[in-house]
Amino acid sequence: MEDKELMSSFTDVYFKTMKDMTTILQAATAPYKVSFEQYQIMRDVAHKNATSLTELVKLRGVTKPAIARQLRTLRSLNYMRQKVADEDRRRHVLSLTRSGQQVEKQIETNMDGRLSTLLLALGPDDIQTLKQLLTQLDVKVLEPVRATQKSAQDSE
Repeated sequence: MEDKELMSSFTDVYFKTMKDMTTILQAATAPYKVSFEQYQIMRDVAHKNATSLTELVKLRGVTKPAIARQLRTLRSLNYMRQKVADEDRRRHVLSLTRSGQQVEKQIETNMDGRLSTLLLALGPDDIQTLKQLLTQLDVKVLEPVRATQKSAQDSE
């Protein structure tokens, strides 16, 4: 298969697969009126002890305004709270509300059920290989692109 044909077929498979995976993942979060991205933030706060906007930006690899928009929605649903830190009034500390903790656990259970289908279909070895390939794609291609874009934005 020639390079051009290979990349064309890769693009076709990639977009179809990602669209369908997104649909599956969104189905687990939709009953709670949150997007998959918002669930990821809730999960980061619950399981990775991310308590600040800056920590979430680093974990998610997106901009502060993007995270701030997601947090605004989560606060309006009463899933998240943001308080001023006692020791440093400039710092805002994020946490899940009791309702947010319950919803995060329910979504996690839904997600586990949906992803177990993937594990059964492919098996742990193929899942590990896919994870490694996606990590290589991120490190070798996407991180340099993001760095170049950030550098261009910083120089404007």
